[in-house]
Amino acid sequence: MRTAVVRAGKARGSIALVALGAIAAVAAAAGAWLTFVLFAPLSIKTPVELAVGPGEPTQKIAYRLEQEGVVRSRYALMLAARLGERDRMIRHGQHAFAGTMTPSQVVDELVRRPPQAGIVVTIPEGLTFAEIGALLEDAGVVSAEQYKAAACDPAFRERLDVPPEANCVEGYLFPDTYAFTPGTTAAQVVDRQLSRFEQVMARLLPLVTPDESNALVAVDPSPSGAESWVVHPSGAAMGKRLLHETVTLASIVEKETSLESERTLVSSVFHNRLNRGMRLQADPTAIYGVHASGEVWDGKRLHELLRKPNPYNTYTSDGLPPGPICNPGSGALAAVLAPEQTEFLYFVATGEGGHSFSATLAEHNKAVARLRARAGS
Repeated sequence: MRTAVVRAGKARGSIALVALGAIAAVAAAAGAWLTFVLFAPLSIKTPVELAVGPGEPTQKIAYRLEQEGVVRSRYALMLAARLGERDRMIRHGQHAFAGTMTPSQVVDELVRRPPQAGIVVTIPEGLTFAEIGALLEDAGVVSAEQYKAAACDPAFRERLDVPPEANCVEGYLFPDTYAFTPGTTAAQVVDRQLSRFEQVMARLLPLVTPDESNALVAVDPSPSGAESWVVHPSGAAMGKRLLHETVTLASIVEKETSLESERTLVSSVFHNRLNRGMRLQADPTAIYGVHASGEVWDGKRLHELLRKPNPYNTYTSDGLPPGPICNPGSGALAAVLAPEQTEFLYFVATGEGGHSFSATLAEHNKAVARLRARAGS
């Protein structure tokens, strides 16, 4: 019996040693993972400027930096910020990220006091440059007139090869959060927005679907590499004409829906109509044409407005309008570059924030009738 007890004791000791070894291995792995999370460097391909708003949540900042390729994982950055409670020390203003940085170094930049916090302004998606000018004037950055003059500066139009029939650089003034230091000029504001647009488009270009579902790519007559603006990793180039049409269609998608889940569907409708030679028949284009001409529309008698020809009215003109009708965000741009493949040709607002999509006119008319009946009940 004594021998059995001794053997049992040795067995328990062996198990204990194995368990301790396993715990040590787990602890070592956890330590290695934590070291990687906090100190593994990442090469930032394109310098990124990020304006942090007052009281902006750490989760949102981390998500934006992940999207921009500054960190591999938003969760790694949130963990790095949580250690030492540095997530409570993040300062609002303009922060810059470039070169090779670890998550810990990214947090170092976020808690550093910017040289001048200045005025932080969030420009929402879907505004026209006239509306952005009013927003900037209200914030005390520049006057609306100064901003309009900068947005229509021939040098900026030439930079993006904007066609003369388009309305200044409408569409390319990327909506985002910006921090402007005192004394910032309107030209500097526009330059910042255009640079941000170029950064975002360079990131989105790999999403493009070069097949018959994408009406813009299918009809692009530019030879490969001609007038290239940005280049896909595969070597394919996006001509400036194609770029302008992408932004123009994205601006219509931006105006037609605010739901992220619907953007690729709305985009598919317009791509399908273009592929079939159908008019886009988008209400916002007719409305924009009135404002662009300097006329005033009181918001009434929309049906009369839709029948009134103007260069932007896609009820009376074929194809795309001469230029964008607002400044779209990355979601609308991505939806146009990679539309969902559907048979839809029509959609109508449900009155609850979304839309009902149809493949035929008969289906569309039934959907409209149902919605009218519901509204009247």
